Amino acid sequence: METLPALPPDIPVAAACRALGASRATLYRRTGQPPMRRPRPTPPRALRDDERARVLEVLHSPERADRAPREVAASLLALGVYLCSVRTMYRLLAASAETRERRRGHVARSHAMPRLEATMPNQVWTWDITKVPGLERGVFYFVYVLLDLFSRYVVCWLASERESASNAVGLVEETVQAPGIERGTLTLRSDRGSPMTAGSMTQLLAMLSVERSLSRPRISNDNPFVESHFKTAKYHPDDPGRFVSLLHVRGHS
Repeated sequence: METLPALPPDIPVAAACRALGASRATLYRRTGQPPMRRPRPTPPRALRDDERARVLEVLHSPERADRAPREVAASLLALGVYLCSVRTMYRLLAASAETRERRRGHVARSHAMPRLEATMPNQVWTWDITKVPGLERGVFYFVYVLLDLFSRYVVCWLASERESASNAVGLVEETVQAPGIERGTLTLRSDRGSPMTAGSMTQLLAMLSVERSLSRPRISNDNPFVESHFKTAKYHPDDPGRFVSLLHVRGHS
């Protein structure tokens, strides 16, 4: 941080700040001494060292090592034993860097970022479902879109009054079996919505020899191309905002 030079004693601080266009609060903050922080007083009912060791011993015991502090506290209260509050248990575990997952056999898995590359059309298709509002409150129409990753060409689309796996299966089956699509060379990319992960969709892709690529769990930007397509369509000046009927949606699409 830049240090400000001390002002001559014959120049008032307010006049100098007005001349320089500076704030007096900034001047005082940068030239003054940092505030002294008082040490946190020890609570009168704080645990002693032996009591802390006792709590950690209970948390580390074989029958409670894989339980959350709230479960440990509840089980102790059922036995008529009270050692400390649940918050104190968490605080003691945090001091020992033990506040992560305590269950046995739980392994944190990091899902690798999927990378798909298309060097020609009909290698990778990405698809999703978006909803557009109707005139009445709570009324929506659903638009299914399959987009070619290489050319950004809309391979096919469907507008429906409901979102269902049967609609998605019928659309994908009809499109994949169209002439010009070589069997075993197509990858279908989607998020983890219920129509995408339905059993009927899984069976269809296996039957058609189409490789399925799903986005990572709880990641919203793993299917960006079709999402960008939806945003471009919805922000277009010709977009009506709300649609009168399903025929209106199909005519606009």
